[in-house]
Amino acid sequence: MLVHGPVMILAAFLAGPLPVGPPDLLPDEVKATLIDIGTVAAALDVIYEEHGEYPSTDNELVRLESVTMNLDGVYRDRVPTRDAWRQSLLYASGGGRRYVLISKGSDQTLDEDYEDYDVVTRQPLHTGKHMSETGCDIVRTEDGIEKAPMTHRSRQKQTMADLRSLGTAIEAYAVDNNEYPYTTGWVPIAGASALNDLQPIYIRTAPVVDGWGNPILIFATGDGYILVSTGSDGLEDTPYATYDNPHDVIDGGAVNEFARDVIFADGQFVQWPKATQQ
Repeated sequence: MLVHGPVMILAAFLAGPLPVGPPDLLPDEVKATLIDIGTVAAALDVIYEEHGEYPSTDNELVRLESVTMNLDGVYRDRVPTRDAWRQSLLYASGGGRRYVLISKGSDQTLDEDYEDYDVVTRQPLHTGKHMSETGCDIVRTEDGIEKAPMTHRSRQKQTMADLRSLGTAIEAYAVDNNEYPYTTGWVPIAGASALNDLQPIYIRTAPVVDGWGNPILIFATGDGYILVSTGSDGLEDTPYATYDNPHDVIDGGAVNEFARDVIFADGQFVQWPKATQQ
């Protein structure tokens, strides 16, 4: 939802936290670019309030300076058009209520081919806030940051939030169907038939990878289920495929080792690293 009024828009930007981890753990260039992109976003929202639409590029991804040079002087003078690595920010919009703003990140290379990117549907952009590479693109839309480098703690918190969202969807499915979904043993949720049971009724778009980009595992038997992230090291704490019942997986509770798996089962976390609670 758009904030009404230029002052309120700028205040909301300054007050809102960035969706990343502790700032002292991120490279200064990433922090600076996030701030600059936020400034651009605030200016774009002011333009939207004034004109009822964002500056249009006919959905073509172009250098931001080619857009600001055609705007009023206050925007040309005050809106940053380059990121902290001195690369041009990229911008696309069809006018109307949507836009995308991109920094190539520290590697100065686009993570994917945005040529066929649709500003309205957000497809086929592979974003989500699950980025483990510090050099990944930084992507912002009118809804906020869609993609950015993340600290380990931030990735872990996002992983826990995603596992809880999946668990909530599974619990809602069980209320309507008097049983949990089924899977054929331990499988990545991206390829599980249970995913079709959940989307889009119980969860609009289910997360399928954790904060480190590794597949989220699921085992569901109708009377129970378990969701597993293999944590920051991407390794299973135990060979899950050897378990025939999700209830047999050992409950570790709050564990000290940061790299341990994050496990959510039957409506609650049964293992998580304590670091996320700090």
